[in-house]
Amino acid sequence: MANVAQPGPASVWEFGVQDQLPTIPIPLNPLDRPVVLDLQRAFTELYAYSTYPKRRVEELEMLRPALAEDELDALRAFL
Repeated sequence: MANVAQPGPASVWEFGVQDQLPTIPIPLNPLDRPVVLDLQRAFTELYAYSTYPKRRVEELEMLRPALAEDELDALRAFL
């Protein structure tokens, strides 16, 4: 049986629909410095190259919980 690493400290980031995703450290080995993951770049590239159908603007009205009007405007502009 393989050794299972014990969970370590965790961090939580709060952000809204209009906020840019953070760049976060990813610890790989306790003796090494963490690598940096740019979540915004990863999300943007995955979204651009994905084969998933993009949501239509009309579907935004059905989101639950409902978004604030400024958040809806930002999503409409993005889509």
